[in-house]
Amino acid sequence: MVLLATITTFLYLEQARLVAELFPDRLAQIRVLGIIDFIVQAGAIFSQLFLTGRLAERLGVRMLLAIVPLLMCIGLIGLALAPSFIILAAQMAVRRIGEYAFARPGREMLFAPLDAESKYKAKSVIGTVVYRAGDAI
Repeated sequence: MVLLATITTFLYLEQARLVAELFPDRLAQIRVLGIIDFIVQAGAIFSQLFLTGRLAERLGVRMLLAIVPLLMCIGLIGLALAPSFIILAAQMAVRRIGEYAFARPGREMLFAPLDAESKYKAKSVIGTVVYRAGDAI
């Protein structure tokens, strides 16, 4: 999770740099980032409604948790072979969709059997220590 958060932060900063470089007009930047956010939200809703439950049922929680890192590896290879804004934006969108539709629900499924106090403590550590460590690195 720390590695994924680190890579995500790097890609986010690179996306911000490229958007500022390729779209000097502030309204164009807002439009491009808005389109990316719309694609992410639509993809996440579609995936949650039609894919997440089926994948969890057929392939298990492990696969839900492994999907995003696998897609990130494929995306990084694609970015290395063809570095462009569209590849980076697509990778960021896929990562965010995967996080909202597969990784987060998968983690929630792991917490289901825990008592409330343990669940709260584990989520606090993951949310603050793990993700912030990844951002800091």
